[in-house]
Parts: sequence; structure tokens; C-alpha cells
Amino acid sequence: MKPSLRDYLTTVLAILVVFACGYGIGHQFGSRPAEPAPVASWETSVFERLDSELSLDASQREAIRGEIAASARKIEQVKGQARAAYRDELLGLHGRILPLLDEAQRERLKKSRAALQHSSGTGVSP
Repeated sequence: MKPSLRDYLTTVLAILVVFACGYGIGHQFGSRPAEPAPVASWETSVFERLDSELSLDASQREAIRGEIAASARKIEQVKGQARAAYRDELLGLHGRILPLLDEAQRERLKKSRAALQHSSGTGVSP
């Protein structure tokens, strides 16, 4: 008995389904890219760059490490102040727009405001 056109089409369709399933499984469970290496701290990267660019000697390295550490502390302090100023400005904005909103909007804004105040650790109210 000679195969019919229907038999050929069924075979081709079955092969396509097998390839599609294999592709899907390979895509889902295939090799994953390697995790990126952890990023060095700001202090480490600045020191390494300065050391390589300036060819520092041992005494310079120690002095410069201390200066970089002092700068890092100042930068963290400024970042904290900037975050606090950002939060305070958002809370101020909430207070200024509150009268412009209807009751349902006020309730949603109050929930958002409470979450912002809770995250900042302050009990500031308008």
C-alpha cells in the first residue's frame, strides 16, 4: 500500500511538533549565562584605578586608601541627606495637593503617604 498525501503531511507535522517541543524545552531549561562577578566597592575600584594610572608606591597607597575611605564616608552622608530631602519634598508635595483631590483620591494618597513616612522613619504630617 502506497502512503497517501495525508500520511506525508501527518509525518511532517509530527516532526515539526517534536522540533518545537525540543526547542521549547531547550529554551526553558537550557544553559544559563554565568552570573556576573560581584561589583567591587566604590572604594576598591577608585583605589585600583588610581594605583594603576599613577603607579603608587607603598606609602602613597596607604595614605590614599585613608583619603578614599574618608571620601566614601562623606559621600554616604551626603547620599543620606539627599534621600531625606527627597522624601521630605515628596511628603510636602502630598500635603500641597491633598486639597485638590476628591475623597477617594485623598484616601489613596494618605495610604501612599503613610507608607512613605513609615519607610523614612518619620512621623511628619502636613
